[in-house]
Amino acid sequence: MKHKETLTMKQQKLLEELPKNSYNMTRSAIKAGYKENYARTKLHSDVRKSKLLERYFSEDSVKKRIRKAEKKFLKDSDNSNLARMLELQSKILGLTKDQSQNVSIIVDMTKEALALRSKYMDMEGLHQ
Repeated sequence: MKHKETLTMKQQKLLEELPKNSYNMTRSAIKAGYKENYARTKLHSDVRKSKLLERYFSEDSVKKRIRKAEKKFLKDSDNSNLARMLELQSKILGLTKDQSQNVSIIVDMTKEALALRSKYMDMEGLHQ
């Protein structure tokens, strides 16, 4: 989704402040220079109307921020965060699968196998 409108300096600052303030819109707006009264009353409806957050969280915007972070991690030789970034990119591209479901299935199968083994041993009188 392409937007021709440009962001005001305050809007840009608001978007920069969001992650720094745990995505608290009011706190971020105040730090970005909006008046407290406006930040607490009208800001939310104005942001919705301007579709500011839709632009910030658009697919292109998120990918751009990921690439920017990746470049920074490469420059800083931050291998830990670089590995996380590569994992995130592979998830976005669908190259990795969520393994938590597989672990749950294996645990359930192991429990069933142990229960069957125990039942078999009881039937055969092999339990100690």
